[in-house]
Amino acid sequence: MLKQLFTPAAAPPPRHFQFAFKSNPEGRRVLSFSYMSRSDIHWGTQYCRAKRLCLMEQNTWAAENDYIGDIYDGTHAIDKPTWNLGPWHRQGMAHALRKADQGGNVKVFQGNHEYGINKTTNFAGETKPYRHISGKKIYGINFVIEAVHRDEIGRSILRLHGDKYDDQLFKSEKSKGFWYKLGDVAYTGLYEVDRGIRMIPALEHFSVAALGKKAAKVTINQFMGINDVIAKALDESEHDVMIYGHSHMPGFMRTPGGKLLINDGCCTEHVNALVRDANGTYAILTWHSDGIEVEEEPLVKGYKEGAKYRVLFKDLHFTEALEPAVTVEDEYTARADRMIRLLYRTWPAKDVQKIIQKRKQERDGKPLSQAAQTPLPDVPIQKPPKPVPAS
Repeated sequence: MLKQLFTPAAAPPPRHFQFAFKSNPEGRRVLSFSYMSRSDIHWGTQYCRAKRLCLMEQNTWAAENDYIGDIYDGTHAIDKPTWNLGPWHRQGMAHALRKADQGGNVKVFQGNHEYGINKTTNFAGETKPYRHISGKKIYGINFVIEAVHRDEIGRSILRLHGDKYDDQLFKSEKSKGFWYKLGDVAYTGLYEVDRGIRMIPALEHFSVAALGKKAAKVTINQFMGINDVIAKALDESEHDVMIYGHSHMPGFMRTPGGKLLINDGCCTEHVNALVRDANGTYAILTWHSDGIEVEEEPLVKGYKEGAKYRVLFKDLHFTEALEPAVTVEDEYTARADRMIRLLYRTWPAKDVQKIIQKRKQERDGKPLSQAAQTPLPDVPIQKPPKPVPAS
C-alpha cells in the first residue's frame, strides 16, 4: 500500500503529432492535415452538434476528407412528415460540398442510419436495392461503402463504418434491431440531459451521454466481444490500419497481431475528428470553443496509449478559431438543398410511404387508409443557381 503511494507516476508518452497551418482556397488561415475523418454526425436530428461542427469545419482543411457513415440520419428522417435541415445542418453539408469543389477529396461512407441506400421498399412494395447512391459521385462527393488508401509511411488503411461486424454478434436481424432500438432510446434520454447541461458554460466539456457510452463500451467488449471481432477481421486482412465509426467511442487499439484500430468518434455528444499530420501520425481531436483535446496514436514501445493533452487556441496562436461560426448563403448551400431533395427521393420518408401504401392498396383493391388519402406536401424541385466562377 505504502509502496503504491510513494511510487512516482509513470512519465506520460511523448508528443509526436505536429500541427500545421495554411490558407484555404478562400484565404482563411486554418489548421491543415493530410487526412481528416468524421463519422456519426447524424444531420437531421436534434442531437447533432451541428454548430460546433461548422466551427471545426471552417477552421480546418485536409487534402483527403472522409465522412464515415451515419452522416444524414435517414432512420430518424423516415419518421418525419417532411424532410428539412436546420440552418447549421445545412451549413455543415455545404462545408463538405465546398471542400469537394475546392480540391479536397471527399468521400461519404454508408452507415446503418443511412436508411435505404442499399435496401429500401420500392413503389411496388418489394424490398430490394433501389436508387443506389453508393458508387456514385454527386457534386464532387464520392459515395462509397468501403475504401482503401496508403498513408505517408506506406501503411494500408481500410475505412468503413463498421456496422457490418454487428452481424457476427447477433443471432438474427430481429435481435440486432432490438438492441439497436434499445440503444437509441437510452442514448436519446442521455442526449436530452446533455442539451440542458450545455446551457451552463462551465460544463461545456462534460457529457452524460459520453459517460454512458464509456460504461456501455466496457459491457459490450466484455460480454459481446465486439473489439475481438473487429480486431480478428483486421488481423486476417491485408491492411495495417482500420478506421471506423458506429460506436461513437473514439480511441486507438492494437490488435493481437500488432495492427491499429481507430474509432474516430462522433459529432453528437462531442465533436470529434480523426486527423493525420504530414509525417503520417494520427490524432483524435475533440473540438471545444477555446481549444482542442488531443489523443495521439500509440507510437512508443512500452506505452499502450499515445499522448493525451489539451491545447488552447491562444497557445497555438490560432485566434481565428475563437471567432464564432458563420452562416453563408451561396451556391454550396443551394447544392445542399438540392442534395436533401435527392435524399428525399432516395429514402421513403412518411409522405413517400403514403404513395407506396396507396399504390399497393389500389393494386390489391383494398380501401385506402386515412394517411394514404392525406394530400402530399409540395416538394420543390427547382435547380440551384449555377456556381459563380472565381474572379
